[in-house]
Amino acid sequence: MEINITRKCFYCKEYINLDNENLVHYKDKYYHFDCAVNEQLNKKRNKLTEEQCTEKFIDIKKQSIKEIQNKIIREKLFKWLHNTYNTVVLPKTFYIKMNDIFAGTYIGMSKGIPPEDLFDMWKRKKSELDRINEFNKRKNKILIGAARIQYDLAILLSKYDSYLKWKEKQKIIEQERQQIKADFENKINFNKINIQKENNKSYDSLNIADILDEI
Repeated sequence: MEINITRKCFYCKEYINLDNENLVHYKDKYYHFDCAVNEQLNKKRNKLTEEQCTEKFIDIKKQSIKEIQNKIIREKLFKWLHNTYNTVVLPKTFYIKMNDIFAGTYIGMSKGIPPEDLFDMWKRKKSELDRINEFNKRKNKILIGAARIQYDLAILLSKYDSYLKWKEKQKIIEQERQQIKADFENKINFNKINIQKENNKSYDSLNIADILDEI
C-alpha cells in the first residue's frame, strides 16, 4: 500500500507530495520550489535578483532534506500503524513514547532507534507478531487497536539488537556482492582486451606475411 505524505504550499495553496516534488521548508512553511522563489521576488522589500533567490532556496532545500525525510518516515510509520491495526485514534501518550524511543530517552534505552529502522523492522516482523497474537487469543488474551500496537512495540524493542546485527550482516553481504560484480566485470573487460590484442597480432602477422610473399 502506497502512503503519501502531503503538505499545502503556503504560496499557491495546492498540495505538495513530500516524497516526489521539488519543495522547500522555509520558516516552518512548505513551498513548491518555484513558489518560494516567486514569493521572495514579489516582496516589496526584496533586494535579491531571481538568480540570487534561486541560489538562496537551493541552499535552504539542501539544509532541510534530512529534516523532511525524517518527517516523511515518521508519518508513514504512524499512518501504516493506523491502517494495519485498524485504529482511528492513537493516544497522545503513544506519540510521546515514540518520540522518546526515536531520541533514545525512553526508559531502559541506551540509544535511539531511527524511525526508518523501526518501520522496516515492524513490517518485516509483522507475520511473526501476528502468530504471537493468534497464540495470545487462544489463551484468551485479546489485544486490539492501540493495546495491540503497544504490545507489538514492546516485542520489537526487545529484538532491536538482533535486528542491528542482521542489518550489519546484510550490509557486508551487499558489499561482497558488489565486489564480486566489480571483479567479474573487470575480468570480462580484461578478457576483451586480450582477445583484441590477439586479433591485432593475427592481423599484423597476416599483413607482414602478405608483404613478404609479394617481395
